[in-house]
Amino acid sequence: ICSNSSVQGTISAFESLNGQKKWSFVIGGPTPCTDPVIDKNGTIYTAVPPPINAQTAIVIAINPDGTERWRYEESNLSASSSALSNDESQVYVALYDHLIAISALDGSILWTQNGNFVFSMAPVVDSRDRVLITSIFSLQDLGFINAFSKTGVALWTSPSVGPVQGSPALNSQNQIIVASRNKLFTLDSFDGTIFSSIFLSPGQAQVSHPAIDKDDSVYITFASGEIS
Repeated sequence: ICSNSSVQGTISAFESLNGQKKWSFVIGGPTPCTDPVIDKNGTIYTAVPPPINAQTAIVIAINPDGTERWRYEESNLSASSSALSNDESQVYVALYDHLIAISALDGSILWTQNGNFVFSMAPVVDSRDRVLITSIFSLQDLGFINAFSKTGVALWTSPSVGPVQGSPALNSQNQIIVASRNKLFTLDSFDGTIFSSIFLSPGQAQVSHPAIDKDDSVYITFASGEIS
């Protein structure tokens, strides 16, 4: 669980059976860390975004016993939650205007992808090991899905799907589901083309990324608190 402790980003681990605290680790930085991602060996990956006035963004790997494995720091405006490659050898994090791939082993930077856009949400990895991430042109109110290979090659950029406010999700057919302010889109993960779109209820700004169940039903939460 991520929190602030004496104005320091802190992550704590708790026993699943009785809720007792196992350990707390102070990452640093003035904000809580992003949603943790845990690999099959129990290593925890998370990031601490900088405050609004832009200071240091931190990406960190923490051992299962609450000790630091490695950290990466840079001056930037934001940091997203992490995603892992399918073999868990690479960690992907969006840092405002670029996407980085970090070695899960030692924290070294494997590749960086920059663009004339803002990466707005956490990346998602599909079954082909493509890294999918939303990007926005805020002045034009346009949003896109970008796909990169595991080696950092830019594969495609989708047509605009409007002002996207959440990360993409994948259904059982490996199709991309993404919600904008007033539409829900289905895209082909192979080339980013749009299969279909449906209108959402007017006046309800979508604030969450889609969740998909085993039957491929899609759920999103609106600003009003309504779930559809």
